[in-house]
Amino acid sequence: MIALVLMLMVAVVLALVLRPLLVGPRAGYPGWAAVVLVILGLGGGTYAVVGHPAAKGIRPAAPAAAPEADEAFAEARSVLLENPADVPAWLRLSMALSGKGETERAAEALSVALGAMPDSPDLWIGYGETLTAHAGGQVTPAARLAFDRANQLAPHHPAPKYYLALSWLQSGNPREALAALEDLAKESKPDAPWMPRVERMMRGARTMIAAGVGPNGALPGSPATASPVLSR
Repeated sequence: MIALVLMLMVAVVLALVLRPLLVGPRAGYPGWAAVVLVILGLGGGTYAVVGHPAAKGIRPAAPAAAPEADEAFAEARSVLLENPADVPAWLRLSMALSGKGETERAAEALSVALGAMPDSPDLWIGYGETLTAHAGGQVTPAARLAFDRANQLAPHHPAPKYYLALSWLQSGNPREALAALEDLAKESKPDAPWMPRVERMMRGARTMIAAGVGPNGALPGSPATASPVLSR
């Protein structure tokens, strides 16, 4: 245990002070995806939707102001010095760094935690969200792998399914996205706080399919030539 604590402390120092790690390139959306996602409010600000470990859900979260982020960082770091296995503290640390715009360091911090606790779905979700934030809302391949792993560890958690569906939309595969979102909707209560966003994404996926986006064209029974109408 002492060796693990020392290893984590050294790794945290390297990750947060000496050697920030570049976690991935910023990739742009294809043109059609950018239009649909912006209309739905799911573009560059998507990373503000985070999985909360206590609520086991998806909630909107605005980045903390710099003074608040500094305080949150100091508090989380203090907790981790006492207990490096405190998963919520790692997530607060990462969110504090992201709130200061330091998403590279935030991702590196969570990669340190995952090295010691690879079976924590909340850490994998936080890691995927941080990678997505670093890419300006784009679910990168590395983020998708993180969400895939979280989904394997916690198949009933809504956040991985949400982000995996978003990655399908961003890559131009609305049918796969719609199937994932419909599964998520079936598993969720109608009044779940994430359902309005899921419903908007389903409307967006259907609009993309009706417009002929994706390998299989329009939905059965939906005329591909019809002008899509987005419900608001």
